[in-house]
Amino acid sequence: MLKRAAILLLLVSGAAGIYLNEKPDGSPVQVISNREADASLVTTLTDGTVVYLADGATLNCPAAFENENREVSLAGEAMFEVKSDKRHPFIIETANAVIKVTGTAFNVKSFPGRENFELNVQSGTVEVTRKAGGEQITVSRGEGIRLEAGGWQKKTATADLYSLYTRKMKFKDEPVTNLLRVVNRTGDKPIVLQDKAIGDRKITVAFAGDTSESIAGLICLALDLQQTASNDTIYISQP
Repeated sequence: MLKRAAILLLLVSGAAGIYLNEKPDGSPVQVISNREADASLVTTLTDGTVVYLADGATLNCPAAFENENREVSLAGEAMFEVKSDKRHPFIIETANAVIKVTGTAFNVKSFPGRENFELNVQSGTVEVTRKAGGEQITVSRGEGIRLEAGGWQKKTATADLYSLYTRKMKFKDEPVTNLLRVVNRTGDKPIVLQDKAIGDRKITVAFAGDTSESIAGLICLALDLQQTASNDTIYISQP
């Protein structure tokens, strides 16, 4: 287990990039990129939105959301679980379209230099506006769209988006609380922190089809913690 954890930490460190840059006006912007095939880089933004970046994807977002709208830009493929906030819409700018939501789960594929765009909605409603021409379309749960022949074409959404992005996940400098919020959704047993202070500690690690017990074990190994189990629940605590 120790050898495996060390290998996973090394691989994630070299395959994910999270750094700060500046906009022309001098305001800070966070750049998050994934450079590993067949694995999602999972990160939670400051508003609580969870983003699963596919291989080659890059997300630009504020270091902290402070304006009326929550605005980010995406190049590549990603899935978003947008934290609901009707007063502050979440806006994603891509190469071909602008996406506006208040709280929903969907994926999007949009690559710079390519005249293609695809979006599938898992829950909620998404408003999409094509940059060229301004054509707008609303996409609801279970629906998807493609940009074809110069216009929007509706289709049935790809089923079970979560399975596409959670089969292999990696986390880079992610607070433990955020990590557990993601892995507990698909795990076979809930993992619970017995000390809230542990949740603020950050970890870099990857999981691929691991059981909840092995995930908890990797967390404990990386952060020098201990795990116990009771009534089908795994608890993590200070040693």
